[in-house]
Amino acid sequence: MDDYLREIQTAIFRKWISNQKRDYYYLYPSETDPDAIIIENEYCYSYVTFNPQCIIELCVMNKRTDEMAFYLHFQFKTLKHAISLFEEMDQCIQKMVNQPICRLLLCCSGGMTTAFFADKIKNGIKVLNLNMEVAATSYQKIYNVAQNYDVILLAPQVSYVKLQVEKVFKNKLVLKIPTQIFASYNVGALITFVEESIKNKEKKYDSTVEPLASMMEIKTKKNILAVSINANGENSHISYRLYNNLQEIVLDSNIIKSNIKLHDVLDALDTVVLQNEMIDVISIALPGVMVEGNVYSGIIEGGNHQLKELLEKRYEKEIYLINDVNAAVVGYYASQNQYKSIAFLFQPIGRMAGSGIIVNGQLVRGMDHLAGEVALLPLKLSNDYFTLANTPEGTLELVSKNIMSIIAIVSPEAIVVYSDLILDSQDVSDEIKKSLSQYSLKVYPKIIKVENILEYILLGAMILSAKE
Repeated sequence: MDDYLREIQTAIFRKWISNQKRDYYYLYPSETDPDAIIIENEYCYSYVTFNPQCIIELCVMNKRTDEMAFYLHFQFKTLKHAISLFEEMDQCIQKMVNQPICRLLLCCSGGMTTAFFADKIKNGIKVLNLNMEVAATSYQKIYNVAQNYDVILLAPQVSYVKLQVEKVFKNKLVLKIPTQIFASYNVGALITFVEESIKNKEKKYDSTVEPLASMMEIKTKKNILAVSINANGENSHISYRLYNNLQEIVLDSNIIKSNIKLHDVLDALDTVVLQNEMIDVISIALPGVMVEGNVYSGIIEGGNHQLKELLEKRYEKEIYLINDVNAAVVGYYASQNQYKSIAFLFQPIGRMAGSGIIVNGQLVRGMDHLAGEVALLPLKLSNDYFTLANTPEGTLELVSKNIMSIIAIVSPEAIVVYSDLILDSQDVSDEIKKSLSQYSLKVYPKIIKVENILEYILLGAMILSAKE
């Protein structure tokens, strides 16, 4: 599009936004930024900012949690495209308006008794006109669904798991339902108990981490944009970081949406490339298998894409597609100088695992980049894989058996584990030693649990493209 026409249509879009009237928010021009429009209600604070080169930012902040619920930026292309993105932002705002202030999840061993109690609580909430939502689940499913709730209430028969549930959901309020309240199904007493507990809730866990620095020498003259496309809880993310040719971070940002479509990836890259002409390389790490430019991954909605070829034509730059766990193992390897052979195992909640392997300082990729695809292993399991991947006990079995396979094939010095349901690396070490006790091994790999994978992915994506 001609720049002059782009400016005119961007101005029309801005006027269109200014004329949007909804009964669930107030819209007004910012008093501090002449290029911003504020959209606000009691649940969220949102803004639309118009930047040079017709780059537009859309953001929604959750007032209750003080967290960003939606963020994207794009260069204006067409009015239809811009309006569709604004409507996605509007849907996020509506979701927050319609979402209860407090969402309760009751949990017992099978889910039946808490389901009965939950029905009684729903009636009580309706009678008392409280802005709450309640649901019930079994212990087997709690780790897969609790992310969407504010308070987790454990029935007396499963109260012994409180500590491990708190370790997994660090920012959730986890409570044991008092036996007397549960036995009598006393709705009023439970609501009072929850309200008092919320008032006394401790400060939430801070999960922010400092960017990782590489301890290995990287010789390159390239300025590299490292990108990670990933899912985290209810949202999907396009996280990106621009490294200059000295491996210094000059840009660090994150797109947040409920799901990622191909046009979201292109919008994000269009903006970053436009504003940073220095970029020589775009290195994208994402889950799945990359074969000849095809992305075999469910992370980008709409099926598989010839992403490499598309991006090369669009940006005329070097493009690299990398499996995210391969990037993670390279990032971890570069952040330390103790081990020469390591593996990185990522076991997400309710999904298949992936791994990356480095032997003697070299990433093992294999034919068609299939090395490390532990999902192909014919493991002998006590239950269905996806069922096991939903509890700490089941995840311990999966991680231990995957690690034993890795030991049998490459026997690395250390194995790094990233899994929300692995509570302590010592548990994994003990399980492996117990299972392999008949072989009288003298040495076992060091098991290392990490709390963050994104930092390793971004660093690894940069290094892998720099070394090509």
